[in-house]
Amino acid sequence: MIGVMRHRGPDDEGVWASQQPGVVPRTARGILGACRLAILDLSPLGHQPLIDPSTGSTIVFNGEIYNFGDLRRSLVADGVELRSHSDTEVVLQLYLKHGASCLPLLEGMFALAIWDTRSEALFMARDRLGVKPLYLTERNGGLIFASEVRALLNCGAVDRTISVEGVSSYLRFGAVREPLTIIEGVRELPAGTWLKWTPGSTKAGQFWNIESVARPSSDGGPLTSTYVEAVQQVRKLILDGVRLRLTSDVPVVTFLSGGLDSTSVVAGVRAATGAAPDTIGVTFSEADYSEAPYIESVVKYYGCNHRDRRLTAEELLALIPEALKAMDQPTFDGINTYVVSRAAAEYGYKVALSGVGGDELFGGYPSFRYAPRLAGSETIRRHRPLRWMAIAAAHAMGRERGKKLRRWFSSQDVEGDAYDLVREVFSRSERTSLLRLSSQSAPRAVSSRRDRFGFGEVSRRELTDYLRNVLLRDTDCFGMACSLEIREPLLHTRLIEHVLAIPDRWKMHGPGPKPLLVAAMGNMFPEAIRTRPKHGFTLPFDLWLRSGALREEVRRTLSAAAGDGRLLSLQATTAVWDEFEQGRTSWNRVWALYVLRKWVDANVAGA
Repeated sequence: MIGVMRHRGPDDEGVWASQQPGVVPRTARGILGACRLAILDLSPLGHQPLIDPSTGSTIVFNGEIYNFGDLRRSLVADGVELRSHSDTEVVLQLYLKHGASCLPLLEGMFALAIWDTRSEALFMARDRLGVKPLYLTERNGGLIFASEVRALLNCGAVDRTISVEGVSSYLRFGAVREPLTIIEGVRELPAGTWLKWTPGSTKAGQFWNIESVARPSSDGGPLTSTYVEAVQQVRKLILDGVRLRLTSDVPVVTFLSGGLDSTSVVAGVRAATGAAPDTIGVTFSEADYSEAPYIESVVKYYGCNHRDRRLTAEELLALIPEALKAMDQPTFDGINTYVVSRAAAEYGYKVALSGVGGDELFGGYPSFRYAPRLAGSETIRRHRPLRWMAIAAAHAMGRERGKKLRRWFSSQDVEGDAYDLVREVFSRSERTSLLRLSSQSAPRAVSSRRDRFGFGEVSRRELTDYLRNVLLRDTDCFGMACSLEIREPLLHTRLIEHVLAIPDRWKMHGPGPKPLLVAAMGNMFPEAIRTRPKHGFTLPFDLWLRSGALREEVRRTLSAAAGDGRLLSLQATTAVWDEFEQGRTSWNRVWALYVLRKWVDANVAGA
């Protein structure tokens, strides 16, 4: 299992067994293993598994605790003797002192497991937003867990059986929603939760939930009384988030795309260090997809030590097989993360800062416009003449948006609420056809129906759905595939809780995209960034899939995958490809089917 995950930690590895000499005898038997990417305390004292000398309790830990310095000082002040300067030892000692109550003290990203000799139990936990993954399965009265699904598949005790419910979830949203996984019997520990396991007994709890985060009040929110104060606090917390995430004993680079989010991080690095930030960006030969002019303006403004990885279409396409091989679970996104992570690793970096989270907090997605409009159209849906007029208008739109609107206004083939529809890739009827299921046997999605959506509600859903199940999973998977730890300053806990408590009208106050972010950080930006339109860091897949080698590879793979009588229906898959060729559907639907087939071929024999 360690060998399968060695890319996550090439610097060191270790295995601990509960029956080893010198450890208090116990009835349960357990083995913990870890591979280490050394970032804090590069000495052998940071070796894992890490054992507490007084109790024999042992921890394996993946992630970073950014406030570990303050936590370490408080432990020392309480008389706790610490041997290392690693955050792993701090977490272990906090747990031994406070139990599960230590988790809210941790500001960072983490997945951890502690064998507690005092209770003969295994304690596991995962960070608030789910930045770090933790997969588990129970077999023959035992518990097996790992940071990657593929490690479980290689442990010798987990069947390589595709989960129909997991595949349906993947086809619906482009990634499997936790706690499901693509493999039957394997689940993901939900974000913000802990689990205490002993043979025959399991106890679980939750230490953070976005529903418990305060919502705006009519007087301007619980944290501020004026718009100006709210903006000032946003700026302070962004800078705090960046400063904390610079904690490292190795150099840190910032991903720079030339957008508002990555520029905010660069500005924060400059403010925190007073020195030229190290940055890295990827630019393309296709002018419509290149961010080079905006990147150059940021580099010049902040005096960055910048590395530009310019790639031709041929070089980018050559990286796609490597990226597909790196996928722990299938995802219809994330190739761009692999490309920039690989570039950072080639320059010798082990830690990178990313602007992930800015779109979710400050309204960078179309869902912030579309979900509220759909949810607010109940009057039209209830009024027959208006409903038919809306359906007729949707027919004229064509492509995916028009199809979704027709289904919405006719109340046919709709699952969940307006947000679910906006983020949907394949509808329930389409998934039933693709997987050759009867309408009765097709998995039914569990999703609450929300009749009204404001900016803040969309933000909460983006943070717990798309961010958690797509972006953060992809960031961890593709970063770690390159032995690169990626940190997200805009996901600073206090920043999230503050922004979610700000009234929606203040978040939309001002021209252009993400007006609250611009109000908070804009005077630290160059003019070209302050006024630029929204343009995400994307790859030109639509162009590539319509001509050239990638088109032929995808077409051939889908034809073979559908024709072999296994996972996907020939008729349904061919229909999706034909719609794409005719310009009637988006490229990401074709890509989602292709990625699924490649992942299954590589990881699940005979599916």
